[in-house]
Amino acid sequence: MNRHIKSICFSLALFLIACTEAANDFQTDADIVRLNHLEYYGNLLVEYNQKTGSYPFSSDADVPLYIFVASPEQVDDIQGGPPYRHKVVEFKKLIEEFRTVLGKDIKEYYDPQFEPDRKPNFYIYMVDGGTYNFAIHTSQPFSFSNPVAPGYNKVEITNNKNGSPHLIYPKDLFSMEEFQKARSQKISKPEFFTSREDKYLYATQTK
Repeated sequence: MNRHIKSICFSLALFLIACTEAANDFQTDADIVRLNHLEYYGNLLVEYNQKTGSYPFSSDADVPLYIFVASPEQVDDIQGGPPYRHKVVEFKKLIEEFRTVLGKDIKEYYDPQFEPDRKPNFYIYMVDGGTYNFAIHTSQPFSFSNPVAPGYNKVEITNNKNGSPHLIYPKDLFSMEEFQKARSQKISKPEFFTSREDKYLYATQTK
């Protein structure tokens, strides 16, 4: 192998390493953002329940009802729904319900990853009768997450664990030292992630 080819191979290796490190840095920061978003939505659901004694759309959930928390960048990445009978309601309806019942400004927070990788790049609210689940998908494993596949972990809150070790009550998760430590980590590029949040804070409310 001549020097020119060796130089190209070496440069390519450095480039690939740099790309991998950048991707890892992005996912580390993105997971912090995702955990904060989970706490935000979880607190809204708790507040809603305190006011109404139920959860959004529980009265309509004679079959499992899904709401995909996806920005305009992400809606095309949703591949239908589960392979059983279910309903899908627009995220806009959930925001309207929160605003009406809670009587306050509701901001919209989405997964900061615009394009999916090995995990979904949107959040999911599911309600079935009186039980709800709200899930985010992280790149890193945490002590409170459910490993689905390499680079794909789920953190899911609920009001009814029903014996599942992978579901967590909001009050238990948000008071957990490991959770608060993880969500409070310093983001390496805060301006980047803030700009992504600001872009869609009222996406469904300005159409």
